[in-house]
Amino acid sequence: MKVAISKNDPVNAVEDVTVNGVLISEDQISREAQNHPGPHWKAACDAATRALVIKELLLQEARSGNVCKDAASKALEGDEQDEEALIEALIQSNVQVPVAEQDECHRYYCNNPGKFNSGPSFQARHILIRIASDASDDVNRANRKAKQIIEQLNKSPERFAEFSSLQHATDLIPQRQAG
Repeated sequence: MKVAISKNDPVNAVEDVTVNGVLISEDQISREAQNHPGPHWKAACDAATRALVIKELLLQEARSGNVCKDAASKALEGDEQDEEALIEALIQSNVQVPVAEQDECHRYYCNNPGKFNSGPSFQARHILIRIASDASDDVNRANRKAKQIIEQLNKSPERFAEFSSLQHATDLIPQRQAG
């Protein structure tokens, strides 16, 4: 493989590239750059150049290997869809994708449980305590009440529904009224 880049242009300019004697023009690189976002124009052009060089190498390999003569002859005419079909034919003929059997999948699942676990799931629920005023006595009374409820719930978590549904208690605010 031989890749040549001309060095006659300023640093940020797009440059011609040659791959095994095939020219990839500045215009082709500039058009391809729109598909490669980057922090600046030069980065987009560099990514576009890499993509076009890889595409050209794949096309050359596909044409030299007679992967699909019909697709190759159409791709020589420069039709992009035919070029993509030729690259696809090359990949299909050279890449063997293994097929996992059911027992292999099950073994992988059993050996990698962390990859199939979404972690603990929690549903938040609240018990709101009414404070009559901002006076420190009222705040202290509410804090004591909250600590009592927490203590009771730590001993008997199943009682949460009992506390959260108390609508007649003067110091607990029912959730549907609290908003």
